[in-house]
Amino acid sequence: MPQSDMAGGLAWLQDIRTAYPLFPSVVTTTTGEPAIYHAMLSTDVNALISKSDDIKEI
Repeated sequence: MPQSDMAGGLAWLQDIRTAYPLFPSVVTTTTGEPAIYHAMLSTDVNALISKSDDIKEI
């Protein structure tokens, strides 16, 4: 998701988590911004994976 759409993506993620709280969710991202990671984790996602991580980390 382009950086300009990040706020919309976070709102969408929150909407999904609210509508389906028992459905496991995994987010993959290319962002390196700690604040964005924190915001995503605050939506109670089950996993957050950085696409820039080494495959061994994933």
